[in-house]
Amino acid sequence: MEDILIRIIILIVSLFLAYFVLKYVKSDPFILNAMFITYMVWHFPLVLSIVLPFTYPQRELDNVIYIAIILLIIHLIQIGGVLGYKTRVNKSSLALIGISLKKGNSILANHQINPLDIYKISAYLSPILIAIDTYIFKGVSFSLNLNEQREVGIAITPFLTITSYVFSAVALYLINWCFYYDNHDRFRFNLSNYLPFLLSCLIFLSYSNRQYFIIGIVITVLNLIQVKRLTLQKTFNWMVKLFLFILPTMLSIQLLRAITVLDKLDRLIITNMQMEIIDFHPLANFTQSSQFFRTIAAIIYLYYGTTYDALCGIIKSVEPFAPITSFTLTPIYNEFSDLFDLPMYESLRVILHGQVESEYGIFPRIWSTMFGSFYAENGWYSLIFYSIILFLLHLFVVKNYIHKTNKNNINKIILYHSFMIIGIMFISTHSSQGVFYLMLVFFAPPVNMIIKTYKKRINLSM
Repeated sequence: MEDILIRIIILIVSLFLAYFVLKYVKSDPFILNAMFITYMVWHFPLVLSIVLPFTYPQRELDNVIYIAIILLIIHLIQIGGVLGYKTRVNKSSLALIGISLKKGNSILANHQINPLDIYKISAYLSPILIAIDTYIFKGVSFSLNLNEQREVGIAITPFLTITSYVFSAVALYLINWCFYYDNHDRFRFNLSNYLPFLLSCLIFLSYSNRQYFIIGIVITVLNLIQVKRLTLQKTFNWMVKLFLFILPTMLSIQLLRAITVLDKLDRLIITNMQMEIIDFHPLANFTQSSQFFRTIAAIIYLYYGTTYDALCGIIKSVEPFAPITSFTLTPIYNEFSDLFDLPMYESLRVILHGQVESEYGIFPRIWSTMFGSFYAENGWYSLIFYSIILFLLHLFVVKNYIHKTNKNNINKIILYHSFMIIGIMFISTHSSQGVFYLMLVFFAPPVNMIIKTYKKRINLSM
């Protein structure tokens, strides 16, 4: 009971701090809503750990200290955006934002050679390459046994897998050009720009890779908020509806991954995680009254409610051992591990899970936020270093957006908050599309400049 009460206090204090931080950016709906969603996502696991009547070995009373520290770091990272926002020049910036939004998708429309066409062609290569890699080279078949298909699908065929990641990242980037207002101020949706993501997503889901789907949905929501300039209340309503859509989808995929029947799945989760129902919890009787509700609640708690306690377990039981970038930039690390004779990521992950399992005696493969990846590489030094980088990046992208509002600067904010939102779950091989997406967004302006230069040379030669 003491543990739950302390968590409630931490939640209330943290929400109060979030309200205080958001007040400073309330005049810009896009920045306000993006930061609000990030706050919602990072508080959600704490809420579930209070609401759902479960506990397990990694949930210890002193975890609340680390939870408070991590939430404080999130607040400091968010303050980076506030500092960037406070550098705004004058009211003309807001006027420019309004003009940019009405024009919607086309800072590039006047180019004879449109970079967007290059991105679109590349994006449509994404589902083709992913299909070849998945169904021909890896041998994934169409089956409802997603547990078996997942084992086949996560294998890496070095060149083609990395290449397909690059093009699937382009498909994610193209989502930023799906929503806009036409010249008559009518809201439009460009399906041709969204289709590469949808097709790629279906292939990934066929072997239970949900991460690409989640990343794409997050980017879609942030783009809708940016274009439609939603109020905070409407954004909250959108998030509730999105949660009601995503949660059943993820649970369905998780159940399809299970080769056992529901009652065995229930026992498997309870046994492997040594989860127990808290008898004095108000929802304990309701959870115990139905095997179905108990299983669903256990899955939700396992994936979303254990997040902070899993991170605390890593901090308290793992000796930092991993080479730099092995857990934070896994796709790039895997490409160079053979060259420099470094241990493969999978072997490092086994070591990390082994340390946790030896300490707590549980199956440890659960989400531990991006901070778990940070900590595995160099302990608190690495965690603090990456947090400072995220703070400075937030300041940088918001400052650029305020001083010069164009599509590229808007995309950088969407990318940044997409990364922060996905970071509540993991950073690993499965978020590699996000890494390549980051590269695309930050290198898109030079591509546009090259095309502009090429166009000028064509005009001069004529």
